[in-house]
Amino acid sequence: MGVQVGMGSQVGKGVQVGMGVQVGMGVQVDMGVQVGMCVQVGMGVQVGMDVQVGMVVQVGMGVQVGMGMQVDMDVQVGMGVQVVMVVQVGMGVQVGMGVQVGMGVQVGVGVQVDMGVQVGMGVQVGMGVQVGNGVQVGMGVQVGMGVQVGIDVQVGMGMQVGMVVHVGMGVQVGMGVQVCMGVQVGMGV
Repeated sequence: MGVQVGMGSQVGKGVQVGMGVQVGMGVQVDMGVQVGMCVQVGMGVQVGMDVQVGMVVQVGMGVQVGMGMQVDMDVQVGMGVQVVMVVQVGMGVQVGMGVQVGMGVQVGVGVQVDMGVQVGMGVQVGMGVQVGNGVQVGMGVQVGMGVQVGIDVQVGMGMQVGMVVHVGMGVQVGMGVQVCMGVQVGMGV
């Protein structure tokens, strides 16, 4: 299958593009980027140096992808997402509009990140995690498998959240807190 590149797009030196890739208007792709099969990149997307993008990835309009990012299969990234240096995104991840992801973040398989979420540096997010609208996740937070984090939650630095935890709307969780398996935290706590 052929590659399609829209008007005004810029592709840097050493870029590798797989079969069936579609690149929209005004896209900038920097040096050393590797793009796998069937990737769709929307209008105005900026892709930094040494990014690796796997198969069947969809990247929406106005997305900024920083240096050294790795994106696995079946990832969907919404409009206006900003992803900075050295982020790893696993299979089946969905990232909503306006999400900001800091340096060194690791996002596991099947994670859903809704609109307006801010994820700080060094955060690790496990498999099947759901992060709601407007959530702020501080530096160094570890979020285990199957965790659900509700709307407008603030999670402080260095926090560890175990498997199958539910955190409700408007919850604020401070620095260094450990939340164990099976815990449910309600609204406005």
